[in-house]
Amino acid sequence: MESIWSAPEKHMVEHMLQYAIVGSKASVAFQLERFIESTGIDELIISMPIHDADARLKSLTLMAEVREGLAG
Repeated sequence: MESIWSAPEKHMVEHMLQYAIVGSKASVAFQLERFIESTGIDELIISMPIHDADARLKSLTLMAEVREGLAG
C-alpha cells in the first residue's frame, strides 16, 4: 500500500483500525472486555461493513451472543 496511499490516507486508515475487533466469539469477547475496561465506556456503536446480507446477519447474530456473555 505504501506506493498507493498518501500519508494522510494511511494515518486515517490506521486510526480507524486501531479499535477494530476481529476474530472468533471468544477472541472478540476478550478484546471487547479489555476495550471496555480500558476506556470505561458504557455504550458501543458497532459497524459491520459486510456487503453480503447473510454474512452480515450471521456477524450480527454472533455479536449479539458475545454481548449476552459480557459482564455488566
